[in-house]
Amino acid sequence: MNNKLRFNEEIMLALYLEVFKEYYNKEENKYNDKYNITINEGKMQCVCYIFQNLHLFDHEYGFSLNWYIPYSPGVLALSNDINKKENSVNQFYDEYYEKRKDYDGSIYKSLSKYFSQEEINRIINITNILEEIKDDELGIELLSILHFFIKTKYVGSMTENYYKEKIEESYPIYANREELFEKSYKTLYALNLINKSRTDIPKRIRKK
Repeated sequence: MNNKLRFNEEIMLALYLEVFKEYYNKEENKYNDKYNITINEGKMQCVCYIFQNLHLFDHEYGFSLNWYIPYSPGVLALSNDINKKENSVNQFYDEYYEKRKDYDGSIYKSLSKYFSQEEINRIINITNILEEIKDDELGIELLSILHFFIKTKYVGSMTENYYKEKIEESYPIYANREELFEKSYKTLYALNLINKSRTDIPKRIRKK
């Protein structure tokens, strides 16, 4: 098997690391002596789902409901392939975060291979917006499934409480999480993923 990361794997790994960057700080690593990056497959599903709906990469993964998140077999294969390429992933991590050690902590050098400057500005804004929710154990997951329910499963002008009740009925893991639901709605509004026309979200700008 080719242990080299493919271009689409690099893109998603880069976005994943940006969203969960503080969990992958070598200086604060609490997991093992030999540092290894292991992708949380469920959170990778959610990261792919969110960035796909924000039109920040070309490939379209088909998502349906599985477990308690939007799920794509293609993203599962992507995550599994990344996790099998331990040496390449760790090398990617070293190079990625070495570029991030600029005086201003810029992510431009890390992402400039994959995205235009305009897109990187959007990614910075997106990851800043996600800060409030991603530290919760189920934050990214609830954000994703809430959007899926609103845009795909129960399309229509329903109340916020309607979607909350439907999710709690289907997935008791999200029951009694009122504060997290409030944060999820706030985040979806801030990302312009609900209540605004998706025509105002820039389409993927291909790098030349």
